[in-house]
Amino acid sequence: TLSVFVSQTITRREVPGVAFLPFMIMPIYNTVIKIDDNLINASRDLGAGYFTTLRKIVFPLSVPGILSGIIMVFVPSLTTFAVSKILGGSKYLLIGDVIENQFMTAYDWHLGAGISFVLMIFIIILKIESFMLVIVVFLQWLV
Repeated sequence: TLSVFVSQTITRREVPGVAFLPFMIMPIYNTVIKIDDNLINASRDLGAGYFTTLRKIVFPLSVPGILSGIIMVFVPSLTTFAVSKILGGSKYLLIGDVIENQFMTAYDWHLGAGISFVLMIFIIILKIESFMLVIVVFLQWLV
C-alpha cells in the first residue's frame, strides 16, 4: 500500500510527519475523483484556462476532502506521544506528552484533565469551523 511504500522510502527523520501523508492524500483523491468531467469540460468550453478551472471548479469541489485530510492528520498528530518517545526520545515535547506526564509522573489529575478538556474543545471548534468553511465555499460556488 501507499503507507508502506512511503514509510520504507522516506524515514521519519528526513521528513517529519510523513507517516500521516496517506491520511491527507486519500480524502483529497476521493473528492477529486468524484468531480464530474463535464464540469471541467464546460469550463474549458466557456474559455476558462487551466488555472481558472482549477481555482473556480476543482478547488471548491475538493475543499471537503482537503478539510477532512487536515482533520485526519491533525487529530492523530496531537496524540502521538508514544511514537515521539520511541523515535525521538525526550527531545520533542508534544501535547500528548504533557498530558501523560501530568497523569503518570506528576499525579496532577486535575491539570491533566484540564489540558485534555482544552484540547478536546479546540478540536471541536476546529471541526465546526471546517464545517462552516465547507458550507461557505459551496454557497459561493452555487452563486
